[in-house]
Amino acid sequence: MFCGVATDLYQLIPRVSILARQRENDQEILGSASWNTVSTYLSLRSKIQNWTSSSSDIHLTTSGKIYQQALLVFLETVYGKHDWKLEQSPSVDRAFNDVAKLFETLPVNLPISTTLCWPLAILGTCARQIGQRNMIRQRLEDMYEFLKLENIQETKRFLDIVWSKSKYVNVNPIDLEWIMRDEGFVILCM
Repeated sequence: MFCGVATDLYQLIPRVSILARQRENDQEILGSASWNTVSTYLSLRSKIQNWTSSSSDIHLTTSGKIYQQALLVFLETVYGKHDWKLEQSPSVDRAFNDVAKLFETLPVNLPISTTLCWPLAILGTCARQIGQRNMIRQRLEDMYEFLKLENIQETKRFLDIVWSKSKYVNVNPIDLEWIMRDEGFVILCM
């Protein structure tokens, strides 16, 4: 089961969200990140980067690696390291390249594909290039064609809204909750 393969990554998702809020508070109070916030960021980054799958199943491992890339992007963007009004981040571009390669080895018709909505939503909010958006949109369309699950269709609909409205042009993954609320979607847990 996928949860057993990437449990360590799942458990880091709320910690990254907490770090984002910590970083915002530090910025308001101190004008920069506190040592505790920097230390937490570095620890989380190390844990995510060094994650390895315990499974011998190539598809479970590949899905875990997609989560790993999305979690790294989530961490980098919410930590505030990059100004999203400027150029794309090299680390985000690398993640998209890695995910594109992982997609090549993961058939869309596998049940494990149902777990990819969260990482695709995270990556989608960071997709600034048309090719990146098209890659995510195509993956979601292909997954829906085979699996016919509404969460896949809703993830695609959500990203299409994010990509089409100018008020969302500079969002990052921590903004998912307010965008979903603003657009009338069921709120995903962050």
